[in-house]
Amino acid sequence: MAVIKLPSTELVQQKFSEYVAALGKVAHAWNYLQERLGQLFVATLPTAPHNNLLAVWYSEPNDRAQRRMLRAAISAGALELHGAFDPLPNGARDDVLWLLKSADDLSIKRDRAVHAPCAIATGAEGTEMIAAFFHGHPLAEHLRGKKLLREFDLYEWRAEALSRYAIQIENSLVRGRIGRSKSAWPDKRPSLNRELHRQQRG
Repeated sequence: MAVIKLPSTELVQQKFSEYVAALGKVAHAWNYLQERLGQLFVATLPTAPHNNLLAVWYSEPNDRAQRRMLRAAISAGALELHGAFDPLPNGARDDVLWLLKSADDLSIKRDRAVHAPCAIATGAEGTEMIAAFFHGHPLAEHLRGKKLLREFDLYEWRAEALSRYAIQIENSLVRGRIGRSKSAWPDKRPSLNRELHRQQRG
């Protein structure tokens, strides 16, 4: 039978620090994505003042409700207003709705990362932070058995990819509206594939 040695205080602190850093990157990347969606909300409604639209966006403190506002604007034909400035591709509306659906899906994973209790654990494979599922916490159950640092890095990577896509769409809308040479609408949606993440991050 293998003998499992208790980790040193220094190792516990190291593993905890790594966990906190990875979790902080998830939170930061998510907050940045939500801000980019706010700027996209402004860009989709070209007839209202920028500050007024941001006041409407920030009047709702809930991230998901903010995204519902942007989805409602798109569904009500906000992008069609841009036809007076520069025609948009036929798939523009579907692209923004895909972005919002992807953000909604990622928000579930972000919530699990941020709100699931975690604990230090030592086993045959070493010492690491794991989801504290022991008492049946539902969010921790979803992270049960996952390598948290690897999982959190995936969430960060996906949020960054969605933010870049939101910026590309926003730039296309804004530059066409103000009469500058139009930024091309993104020719494809970003891949959020886990395998691609592994190839890019190693």
